[in-house]
Amino acid sequence: MRSSATVFQLVLCRVISAPFRKNKLAMNYTKSALLLLQFVIIAPLSHAGFVIPVGLNPGDNYYLAFVTNGSRDATSSNIADYDQFVQSQAMLNPSLTGTSEGIQWKALGSTATVNAKDHLGISEAPIYLLDGTTKVAYAGSQLWSGAIGHQISLNQFALEPVLNPVWTGTLQNGNAYPGAALGSLFTEVGRMDTPLSTWVSFYADLNTISSYHVYAFSPMLTVPGFAEPPTVPEPTSLILWGMAFTGLAFSRVRRRATSKL
Repeated sequence: MRSSATVFQLVLCRVISAPFRKNKLAMNYTKSALLLLQFVIIAPLSHAGFVIPVGLNPGDNYYLAFVTNGSRDATSSNIADYDQFVQSQAMLNPSLTGTSEGIQWKALGSTATVNAKDHLGISEAPIYLLDGTTKVAYAGSQLWSGAIGHQISLNQFALEPVLNPVWTGTLQNGNAYPGAALGSLFTEVGRMDTPLSTWVSFYADLNTISSYHVYAFSPMLTVPGFAEPPTVPEPTSLILWGMAFTGLAFSRVRRRATSKL
């Protein structure tokens, strides 16, 4: 299925280029104008609806995080099972989580062979909740320094889920909890209602078949657009400008053709 941006591009191309299809030089001018319109108007449309935190500028990197609305057990020692779970949770609300744009979410979790901080691989970029305003941490390093900036208390719908523990299997430094990693007899849980170190490491639960939440983190995302955005007129003005540009090109071609007669 074509996106709205693609349909817009096809319609715009046909409308603007219709008078010039029989002239190769005019068509070249038309294509140049369309490329500019696509860069300024169409590319931003393809990102419409996805969460871009307030205060960030085009070109800035960031991450998103949520706690799953649904829950599962901690019996598996395969981190891929938890990734699959958070991805399926994210897909319940693609307009915020970006799964319709190919965003792959990862679970914050440690097994006996995988440390959460290595699995997530979060760099020095800020992390936000899906409300687009709440900053969880100023960078990945803050996640493993003890307290974070704000608890991860919103789910994939940007709402607060039922208060329950969160499976992590992880120490506050981001490493697996020895003997209490995911898939162990006991598994470490965190608290979704606090920014203190207990957000990730609270206590080891004896009942790994219990259904608890899981933290989910996005890959690194980038605010689309120019690094230093220029002053750009409204889309309607740009379309009219593009039509004027191609019209001028066509008139030049006609003058050249007349001068040869």
